[in-house]
Amino acid sequence: MDNDHIQNGYKLGFDPSDVFLTKECARFACVWQQWRKGKLLPNRSDINLSDVTDLMPSMAILDVQSAKVAIIRLIGTDFQPHFGEEITGANFVELAPPVDRPLRGYRQMSMSRHPCASVSRIRAESDENKIIVTEIAAFPVAASKDGAPPQVFACTHMIQQDFVPADDETLDGVQIPIATEFNFLDIGAGKPSEIPAKNLSKALN
Repeated sequence: MDNDHIQNGYKLGFDPSDVFLTKECARFACVWQQWRKGKLLPNRSDINLSDVTDLMPSMAILDVQSAKVAIIRLIGTDFQPHFGEEITGANFVELAPPVDRPLRGYRQMSMSRHPCASVSRIRAESDENKIIVTEIAAFPVAASKDGAPPQVFACTHMIQQDFVPADDETLDGVQIPIATEFNFLDIGAGKPSEIPAKNLSKALN
């Protein structure tokens, strides 16, 4: 394993270069490891965004308030052309199709409360007969002592592949599809259960 992702104290239970397909997401995992300075989670005061200046256009920061509310506190400029409207301040959970909202809420809560990280990939069609594969590296930041909620920092990187899209129904308003490829990652506290959909309501109560 590369020593970049190991420090005194807590260490990642994986090698970022093995888990992430993109060098951007792998590098963000290593930067996050440096931010936490051996603790289980970094505090907000530990975060130095100048370390990831080049990644900021494709990053998002969520305030995870509950299993039903994860407010988008910051969204990179790379996202704006895809949504056509401002989504800063929107509830990330509610941007999923209604049937997928409990699962998205469970994932955000697990990352911020268990805590753990995640790797995921979202496939979406573009207007240019392409399928866009977006890889996401998501890592938690501790709640602050003044009562501010825990956060999830997400670094994304998009890859294009040739694809002939099928005819789908037009979505009503902005929606961000849920990741169908998703895995929790151990940051030192183990990984939460991948709860089956039928048990989600009970898990979130």
